[in-house]
This record gives sequence, structure tokens and C-alpha cells, in this order.
Amino acid sequence: MPLMNERELTLVLQLVQEIKAEAPPPSQFSDIDKIVMETNLSAFFKAAWKVLEPGRELTWSWHYDYICEHLQLVIQKKLRRLIISVPPRTAKSSLATICFPCWAWLQNPSISFLCASYSNSLSTDHSIARRNLLGSLFFQGLWSDKFQLAADRNLTTQF
Repeated sequence: MPLMNERELTLVLQLVQEIKAEAPPPSQFSDIDKIVMETNLSAFFKAAWKVLEPGRELTWSWHYDYICEHLQLVIQKKLRRLIISVPPRTAKSSLATICFPCWAWLQNPSISFLCASYSNSLSTDHSIARRNLLGSLFFQGLWSDKFQLAADRNLTTQF
């Protein structure tokens, strides 16, 4: 009997890749860069990409700016309903389900999110990716003074 099933092995390999990732060190960013990332979801997403997808280049497209602009309107309470409908594999989940909550918590750590999916395992994968981003050297190096996970909420399915 194997020690890990295929899904668990995949998650471990993803974690190892993240650890090896060349995520931008916090010292790479100036105070101005930090302020821009705090106020602009597109800038935050570009910087966080290397943590989310180590070794995979992000080819920027206009639709990322468009989605980010609308998600920012949601946080500003200028837009109450938003449906994002783009083809698969266009970084919608990475942007809207993983990066957006992390960025929004920089604005207001008390904001709550309910992230769901057709699949429990996909929801768990997104939760792990969010947690990994929040705990990354990139995020903690820049914003540990603003946001940290509570020890009792630092679980894969709940935080």
C-alpha cells in the first residue's frame, strides 16, 4: 500500500516547487511598489504570480486588467454583482479565487469570503494556494505587519 495517494503526492510536489520557486524577495520592492500593489490588484497579481505558478511565465493580457478593475469595484462597493465568464486556463481562479481575497485582506482584514467550487478537492486546492501565498516570503516580507493567519484558522479547508 503506497504511503500517499496520487492527489496527496501532487500536493506535496506542488509545495516543493513553491519552496524552490524564485518568488520575488521582499527586498526587491520599493515602498512605492508596495503601495502600488496594495492599491492595484493587477500589480499585486503580477508580483504574486511567481509564488502561485513557480517556473511558469505569465503572459499579460488586457482581460486581466479588466477583471482586476471590476474586482476592485467590488471591494469599493461600487459593484454588487459580478460574473466572470472566461475560457478555462485563463487564470480566472488564480486571480479571482486565490489572489483577490489575499489582496482584499490587505485593504480590510475583516472581510469574509466564501470560495466554493463544483469539486471539494478543487476548493481545497484553492484554499491551499491562498494559504501558501499568505505564508510566502513574498507576502509576509511585505505585509506581515498587516495580515497573518490565526493559528486556529490555518487549516487547508478553513481560514
